[in-house]
Amino acid sequence: MMTLDQFTDFLYSTQDLAFEEKRDKPGRTYTKYTRSISEENADHRSVTGVKLGPAAYTPLGGQSHLDEYAPGTTLVIKPKKLTIAVLTPHELETDMFANGRIDDDKVKFFAKMGSDMNDSHEWAWELLCTDFQLRGTSTTATSFWQGAGRDGLALFSTSHVTTKGTPVTWSNNQTSGTLNALALMEGVTMLENIPDETGRPQGSIKRIGIVHGRYWSWRIPELLKAVRQPDTMNYGTPNALNERYEEVEWVPILNTYLGALETSWMLLNLDDNDLCFWVKEKPTVRRATIPRTGTKLVEYYSRVAPFFESAKCALINAGV
Repeated sequence: MMTLDQFTDFLYSTQDLAFEEKRDKPGRTYTKYTRSISEENADHRSVTGVKLGPAAYTPLGGQSHLDEYAPGTTLVIKPKKLTIAVLTPHELETDMFANGRIDDDKVKFFAKMGSDMNDSHEWAWELLCTDFQLRGTSTTATSFWQGAGRDGLALFSTSHVTTKGTPVTWSNNQTSGTLNALALMEGVTMLENIPDETGRPQGSIKRIGIVHGRYWSWRIPELLKAVRQPDTMNYGTPNALNERYEEVEWVPILNTYLGALETSWMLLNLDDNDLCFWVKEKPTVRRATIPRTGTKLVEYYSRVAPFFESAKCALINAGV
């Protein structure tokens, strides 16, 4: 049981939290490079069908070349629960609203609890969605990271294989290195060279996302906005990153939830993006009061699942 002095110290330290100087919180990051999936069922089940291969030469009077549609494997994702709760004695609520200092400064600690709880869940979702970049080369499942994809490999692998016809091996895990113009061009070429499941080439990528941490926040505009070839003395050579015959729209995406020293970066096909997050239940409040003590419990919970349906939309470079 608290003494009066202990409770006074607790009260003042709680009040002081309301006067902490803060910058505006950053805008949502995970919604810029993941796709929201709306589902009513408890599981997310996804199947990829594989279409027909190329037509084959048939002699006159001969039989048609036979083919069939081959379905892919089924991916089942279940939402996981996130919670955060606050316990408060009934005296604290009374004193927080009745205290003159709080009234004068128009700071209501409990009035903003709902927004604080929502921020807490948003923060958790941001951290979970960094797993695409930080755990994308791992097949080890965690509480939220699915680990392997449909092909039994990690999201980023050098040994993905097509599922129909003559197997074609493809990679979306670029050799680690510093971020420069050549690495970006090679990464885009690797991403565009990924075939479909029949081994057929796919079209060029028009909108390319670059997901990065603050480590590269000044380097990327230096590369993309240069008029001439970056990092060289070739002043007569234009910057190929912005001069391709098929116009490319670069979309830098700063993920502030990556560590300050995180040097990895992802390239994404933003027009066909299969990095997904699925919110089964938005943050929901539950309140309860313990009758004998008057202590109040305020709990917020949500259910969410980040996952990837296909590895063909993304490429990773682990950086330096």
